[in-house]
Order: sequence, then structure tokens, then C-alpha cells
Amino acid sequence: CCVLRTGRAEVRRSGHVLARLAPGDLFGEEALITGSGRNASIVMTEDGSVMTLSVEAFQRLLLAEVMRAVDEPGCRVPLHLLDIRQMNHTGHAGTVPGHGALCLPLQNLREGASSLPKDAAYAVSGASAPQRALAVFLLARRGIVAVPLGR
Repeated sequence: CCVLRTGRAEVRRSGHVLARLAPGDLFGEEALITGSGRNASIVMTEDGSVMTLSVEAFQRLLLAEVMRAVDEPGCRVPLHLLDIRQMNHTGHAGTVPGHGALCLPLQNLREGASSLPKDAAYAVSGASAPQRALAVFLLARRGIVAVPLGR
């Protein structure tokens, strides 16, 4: 996992800009959480520096803290179901017909999380356990309470 210390960068895939990074932003966390390979390129758009975190440091300092926070008892906010596997009939975020869950596919979660109310809490379903953990991590980084469903 890398942290952009100074400068600016872009996350690119197939020539498209997926995100713009500023100092303090992380990249590479998906591979550490899910065990998957690299799925995008990071291109510096201005001079800067990057710090790296080992797998052990990432798990101890970031992932463990996020997962501990969502497992703490006392959450009195009702959980809304968030399905990260499915898309609605338009191919975008929305509700899943039949069970009323919000759907926001994992690949759209980074951009779409800003549309989720921060005063709500979410139970993340769908996909694999590592992908649900990644979704919880990404949401927590944006101040949104989420818990993974299932193991």
C-alpha cells in the first residue's frame, strides 16, 4: 500500500482517469485486502513523493482499526443493505428489485460512496469476503459506518 506524501497523481485504467490523488491519499490497498493483482496505474501529475506500508503495517495500522471500529457494539443506527455485486437494470447504482437493497458495485464504490448519506450505516453484502472487507474499508475512509455481512 502506498500513501501519496506530496504532489498530485491520477489513477488510470485503459487511458481513463478514475481518480485524482492528493497528499494523504492511499493506493494499492485493494491488492492488500483482497489479494488481487494491480488493476490500475498511478501516474504522477506533479512532482511528489510516496511512502509505502508493508502488508503487516497496513493490516496493523489501518485495516485492523477499521474492522475493529465496525465490530464495536453499541451501534444504534439501523443498517441499510448495500449490495456491491449487482447493478440495477440501468447498470448504475440504485435499488435491487425484489429486496430493496441499494446496489453500488465494488468497481463503482470509490466514486459512488460520496452519494451515500453519512448519517446512515450499511451492511455490505454480495461478492467475496475480501471484497466486502475492501468495501467496508473504503466506506470507513469516507466516514461512513459499514459492516460486512457473512464470513
